[in-house]
Amino acid sequence: ADILKDMKQVAEGVKTTRSAKDLAEREGVDMPITAKLYEILYEDKTPKQALIELMSRSLKPEIDRGMAY
Repeated sequence: ADILKDMKQVAEGVKTTRSAKDLAEREGVDMPITAKLYEILYEDKTPKQALIELMSRSLKPEIDRGMAY
């Protein structure tokens, strides 16, 4: 908030991050990078800690093969 109030240009993605996180949670979609960005922007998580948490996640398939498109 402190940085945004003093900026004279647009901070791309700051508000969109909140919307994307909320939408993902509502729809039950796992978006770990968006979740970590949200934590950095709105919950004072350090980028270093977010990166450590992302890189230490358990591996799993990116696509649910059982989903019908």
